[in-house]
Amino acid sequence: MSEAGTSNTPHPRSGEGSEAAIADVCTIMCPVPAVPPRKHPKLARSPLVNVVCQVRFPPVLALGAEGTKHELLAALQRDLADYPLFAQLMGQEIVLGPEGVQSHEAKPASFRFSSDDDVWNIGLSLDSLSLQTTRYDHFNDFVDRWRSIASVVQAHVAPSRQLRVGLRYVDELRAEGADSPAKWADLLAPEVLGLAASKSWAPMATQSFQEWVLNIDEEVRCTIRHGFLPPAVHGRDPFYLLDTDCYIEHVGPFQPETQVAHLDRFNDVAYKLFRDSLAEPLYAAFEPEEGES
Repeated sequence: MSEAGTSNTPHPRSGEGSEAAIADVCTIMCPVPAVPPRKHPKLARSPLVNVVCQVRFPPVLALGAEGTKHELLAALQRDLADYPLFAQLMGQEIVLGPEGVQSHEAKPASFRFSSDDDVWNIGLSLDSLSLQTTRYDHFNDFVDRWRSIASVVQAHVAPSRQLRVGLRYVDELRAEGADSPAKWADLLAPEVLGLAASKSWAPMATQSFQEWVLNIDEEVRCTIRHGFLPPAVHGRDPFYLLDTDCYIEHVGPFQPETQVAHLDRFNDVAYKLFRDSLAEPLYAAFEPEEGES
């Protein structure tokens, strides 16, 4: 995500041109905060339909105790003012007894704070925090929202540790006339297609689905689920699913800035997997432009 344009900020005097001096001048002269450098192009016709970030932590019993739960939720509502719509999501308890299997309504399993337009949703349970949106614009906006939300939860709920940090991108790829796995042969990389790249088997294929688990390095893992889904599966126009979930499972302090650093890495990995999965004609059809991803 490269930053365009030039700055009129004057340079320090000769001999004072250190990075610290330039930062000081920018702090004084720049009317807006510095924006992190852009890394990936923005797609004008993005196929991205869902983005989810989640951190898991050991259960916080205060969120489930009647004596403290309401006080914590009231404090969260106050400090999560951009997400004013509140809901308690009820779970079901399945009981097997002499009369057979019975389902009983259980206590609230999680809580949701949503924006007025319901496109940004915070999920909070005894052991996890998530941010989900169907209107992802660019990574900097998403990660700034996460930093703010995680800081509020850290201040009021105070999870002792973080056990898992993950970032998931769900793309629904569509192209004119691509209504069978064989029709994607010129749109996706051969490594992605599998049998759909075979002249012998591709004409017989009506649906496909694969799951890969990658060890990106010693810490980062990535699960990719992908395949062609015909209308019979979901009742909509056919599309090729590309679902990328990057994560780290590691016990450490609950720290929003550490989480942000992980998300930045996940974003890079997910973009590379997305770009390497697409042939040039399909990528060009999504109209990449200068901007943030």
